Amino acid sequence: MSERIITLLRKDTRKISCFFEGTILQNLTNKQITEMIDEIKSIGSIRSAKIFFDVKLQSEQHRKFIHLGLRPIIVPSDVDLYMALDILDTLHFGEKDIVVVAVRDTQLLPVVIAARDKMEVMIITDNKDVAESFSNYSDYLLVLQ
Repeated sequence: MSERIITLLRKDTRKISCFFEGTILQNLTNKQITEMIDEIKSIGSIRSAKIFFDVKLQSEQHRKFIHLGLRPIIVPSDVDLYMALDILDTLHFGEKDIVVVAVRDTQLLPVVIAARDKMEVMIITDNKDVAESFSNYSDYLLVLQ
């Protein structure tokens, strides 16, 4: 019976897929990251959370992100390219309602515009100029201090 109730509740919540640029989260404390994740969870339920890096992580950092529920992905070079491919993959094949994108620059703006046509978009950034650029194309905007 309880399994059935949980299944029904899960279907009713909005499904969120998160994509984080690693440089944004590396300098944040566990508490700050937890508060940010709680803010995202207030909108719906997080189904996947990936954090992209172009450098090898120290084992403490790797464990920190795993413990917080984020899946670190190490890519060979351009983080934005791999994030864009994953976001587009989620757009076309995923059954998500909201996509969360954490960025430092505007290189992913075309991908966010494409995502906005199919689902809601939340942008997380630590740069006010970037926040202004994305403000017209996002449903939710979170500027980190």
